[in-house]
Amino acid sequence: MTKKANSSVLACVAALWFCLSTSLSVQAGDWGRFRGPNGTGYAAAAKFPATFEVADALWQCPVAGMGNSSPVVGGGNVYVTSADPETSVRKLTAIDVESGKNAWSVEFPLQVFKAHKRNGFASSTPCADERHVYVLWQSATDSAIHALNHQGKKVWKYELGGFAAAPGCATSPILHEGRLLLTHDNEKHESFLLALDAGTGTECWKTIRKTQRTGFSTPVIYQGKSAVTQVIFSHAYEGVVAVDFEKGEILWQNIVFGDHQQRAIGSPIVANGLVIAASGFTTGVKTLVALDPESVDGDGQAREVYRLMRNVPHCPTPLVVGGLMFLWTDRGILACLEAETGLEVWAKRIGGQFFASPVCAGGIIYGVDRDGVVTTVAASREYKLLGKTELPAGSMSTPAIYDGKLIYRTTQGVIAFGK
Repeated sequence: MTKKANSSVLACVAALWFCLSTSLSVQAGDWGRFRGPNGTGYAAAAKFPATFEVADALWQCPVAGMGNSSPVVGGGNVYVTSADPETSVRKLTAIDVESGKNAWSVEFPLQVFKAHKRNGFASSTPCADERHVYVLWQSATDSAIHALNHQGKKVWKYELGGFAAAPGCATSPILHEGRLLLTHDNEKHESFLLALDAGTGTECWKTIRKTQRTGFSTPVIYQGKSAVTQVIFSHAYEGVVAVDFEKGEILWQNIVFGDHQQRAIGSPIVANGLVIAASGFTTGVKTLVALDPESVDGDGQAREVYRLMRNVPHCPTPLVVGGLMFLWTDRGILACLEAETGLEVWAKRIGGQFFASPVCAGGIIYGVDRDGVVTTVAASREYKLLGKTELPAGSMSTPAIYDGKLIYRTTQGVIAFGK
């Protein structure tokens, strides 16, 4: 076989592995959790222009209060959370995904507590399936997960106990095969990893851990060569942890980020057979590691394939498209790397401040900065700046892609673009 033919075969195998490791029984078009199907931020079949005119938006819907949660879609509705910054009364709002009209909203009175001015009380992204929407509210004494049907009726509630963190709260739950999965890391109260029956709220398992540091990352699912489904969590000081989806038992753990001041905010991803996760501090050391969950040693650690400490984002989650990984840093640098090796292909300064994670549709990467400027770049080995669009207001939320719509959440509300 020629070198060129061999390279083509390897590329096909990598592409097949990427598809298998990110599909995970998620139906095409679903965007029921933070960053869509298994947190990839990738919608291969969706296609949108590189730039938009706000006047041509499909719809706009105002949302009262402050919130950084990302939009998700389920039961015909777009869901976002918000809160009154003075009273801490929080709200789950449902917006009809076709018309953009406010379908309903439900309020949740909770205590006021100290939070970072850029965080607030509503940064946790809901998740949704065909039956319910699930929303996490954390506060000093009565943190809980609530399940509501798609008409706004409360179905069940699971009490989580106390929560305390200097910056506030921001971790998000996910769904997989009928279970709701959550990281509940704390600085003053009990920390644990949790799985609930999504239909009833019944506890499936609860894995206690001693973190003493709040983490804001959202878990991801890894389905490898064995029959055991792994739930992957990341944390500043607990590193990257894989838990048995059925039993809640720890399968492997790599404490890889060091003991310096840091916080895991960006979420772990699964791509090309690797688990990729990062942790760091805005103005300090930031580290990204790629681990091979198919190669675990006798000490219960996955093989580290590579580690990066340059152009690593703190808040935005990495994006992998095919064999390329894109790292969009908080301070506006976009780097393209080979996902399997971590070798840099190119890096360019985009400008702006970024809290939202990039997403990809139709070969175009969409990144929105804090001022609401959407920058589009080709998802390719060659850097190609495609254009910029200014949203009506600033944004710190990752957009959703659903049924031909690119849905942004801004400080004013939700806006949808499409063909």
